[in-house]
Amino acid sequence: MITTEEKIRSAFAILNADYSVRAETIEEILRTLPSSQNTKLNSSEQKHENYYQSCSLNSAEKEVARLRHAIVKMQNHYRRLHATSFISLMRDGFQTEAFESMISDAVKVTDITLKNLDKDKEKYPDWATERTGRPKEVVALQIAKISADEFYQATGFLPTVSTHEVPINEHQKGFKAYGAFLDLVACVFNNLGITASPEVAAREAEDWWKKRRKMLASIKEESRQENID
Repeated sequence: MITTEEKIRSAFAILNADYSVRAETIEEILRTLPSSQNTKLNSSEQKHENYYQSCSLNSAEKEVARLRHAIVKMQNHYRRLHATSFISLMRDGFQTEAFESMISDAVKVTDITLKNLDKDKEKYPDWATERTGRPKEVVALQIAKISADEFYQATGFLPTVSTHEVPINEHQKGFKAYGAFLDLVACVFNNLGITASPEVAAREAEDWWKKRRKMLASIKEESRQENID
């Protein structure tokens, strides 16, 4: 029996027969797929108890809120450390600047996630309280987003979808989507049995990827300015 992981590797081979998809990408896709589609549910391979399990949007919102609270609590505790504690930590390899940057970024990202979860609940009201399953559009878009990151990692090119004119009849012309990123998404969807439109998901992922790249660049610049100040 072909495992889901093997199907994922096979799909990404479309980029390059010798390309080895990153382990974290495989894990993200496995985590996104509904449990019924996931053939890699060996408890010894899970990073934590609910690694591959879905939950309602309301539950996800509470989990992220609790995570944010814990991060802020850690941040506040860290800021109250005395010099002796700092010296001891740094002596043993603790990277203070990297830790401060990571914590600051984590707070910002969880804030964004909480806002987006609110939007998701409005867009998918049935999923707000549903404990199992996910709308196929949500799964498809998330996997297209993951594929966008891996596409950029593998090729160095931006994950974009292009269009060109094609004749419909003697008097009309239409537009057809094409491109290596779209081909990748279509192959991933086909291998994983996802029935949502590859083109729609790829276009949304392209838009998300551009916005995310801009956001991360902005966060990095803010952190740089804070370090300068």
